[in-house]
Amino acid sequence: MIFLKKRFLIPILAIITITIYVITSFFIIKDYGITLDDVEQFGVGHKVVEYFQTGHVNYQDDLPTIEGHPNFYNDIVKTRPHHIWPFPPILSVLTCKLFFQNLQILDPIPAHHIIIPILTAIFMLVFFFFMKRYWGNIAAFIAMLSLLTMPRFFGHSMSNIKDLPELLFFSIAIFYFFDWWIQNKIKYLYYFFAALGLALATKADAMLIPPIIFLWLIPYFAKQIKNDGSVKLRTLLHVAIGSSITGLIIILNYPQLQPGYYENIKEYLIGAPKFIYTYFRYIIGIGTDSASSWNLYAFKQIFYTTPTWMLVFFIIGLIFTIFKNKKFSSKTMFNVKEKFNVNSLLLIWLFFPLLRHCLPRANHYDGLRHIIIFMVPFVIVITIGIIKTAKFLSVKLKLNRNVTYLACAMLVILPNIYHLITLHPFQTTFYNYVTGGLKGAQEKDIPFSSDYWFISNQKLGEWLDKNGKQNANIYGHYLNYHIKRKDFKKINLSFNR
Repeated sequence: MIFLKKRFLIPILAIITITIYVITSFFIIKDYGITLDDVEQFGVGHKVVEYFQTGHVNYQDDLPTIEGHPNFYNDIVKTRPHHIWPFPPILSVLTCKLFFQNLQILDPIPAHHIIIPILTAIFMLVFFFFMKRYWGNIAAFIAMLSLLTMPRFFGHSMSNIKDLPELLFFSIAIFYFFDWWIQNKIKYLYYFFAALGLALATKADAMLIPPIIFLWLIPYFAKQIKNDGSVKLRTLLHVAIGSSITGLIIILNYPQLQPGYYENIKEYLIGAPKFIYTYFRYIIGIGTDSASSWNLYAFKQIFYTTPTWMLVFFIIGLIFTIFKNKKFSSKTMFNVKEKFNVNSLLLIWLFFPLLRHCLPRANHYDGLRHIIIFMVPFVIVITIGIIKTAKFLSVKLKLNRNVTYLACAMLVILPNIYHLITLHPFQTTFYNYVTGGLKGAQEKDIPFSSDYWFISNQKLGEWLDKNGKQNANIYGHYLNYHIKRKDFKKINLSFNR
């Protein structure tokens, strides 16, 4: 395996892989159709873009008519626009304008969704080079491929306009903070604050980023406080400027936080704080469930929905991550050189968001989706397991180490690719062999073992277009409430757009 030793070949392979992913997404993204939350997400995206274009927006007005584009703005969003995080929806409107209205190479819903694989491709480049800096070329390529082919990740990267982008920006923020802390290059600090702002404009889970970083650095801060350490004034200045950048990004994404949204400054001084209050009330409300008690919901969902070989290598990697330190020296805020353990950051990043879901009153629904930010540190730990196993086998069996790297990696990647192909486009319904697949999950009565996103509705619409009679009545029920409704009636019903 001489090719694995060449300096530039693996980065080139990574770029080729990412390019293939993006090109493929343009051909297959139409198979995923509109999802349960797209109605609200895209509607608010169009409204914010309207504000950027005209300087005025009224959320209670209907959307402007776009020929060939469905009008899916609804009354819920008209009265509660605060519950939509706007950044990915804004980007989706821009790609819709480009690929549907201007180039006309995608239908409107795929044109909205195509921003997700584009963002994913950018993230994969950042992820690869982050891994390359601290774990090397081979680990970086294995981690990138493992994440990209993970069935649930791949499925969400084609249709989940909010949770998947949140995973990407959340992870990039932590990457760049670590880069700044270890390399002491100020550009990474500003990259961190920019990514933090984008993450906060994408979903409220980004509020977990500062606690994760703080928990990692508690021993360091405690030591410096004990030794009467002093922070460099220049560093505090950069932090203040960076924090301002984060705040500016958030304000730019929310018209309700901008003076131009209001008639006068008095209304702004009343309206903006009211919006912030309403926003946080919504976060608390949607994130809590009074009937929930101590639980292992998050860990069970990961066990059910992670491919089997990934679970095996995760256990191996977790053992090494816990008991083996991987330290890097740095001289940072207190101008004192110290060693910092990246493995402890990985463990906090992985488990802190998951443990939050174990607490009483934590709200859970749609399986893995609301804990999806665990995936990046999870895959890094899996990669550590693959690398350590490969090294062990190469010594014990006296094999070329690159051969064992490849063999162990393929145990994860090849089954993942098989699942991507056989489940298409329902990768978000993947359950592993231990669980018994989707059928086994349903027989075990695992919560949300279904097509929660309603991607299958597109297939239903295609069947109705082909087999339904004109003026036929269509009946359905809303989620699990089993309410028979007659207002689903439509002539020549089509989900293709």
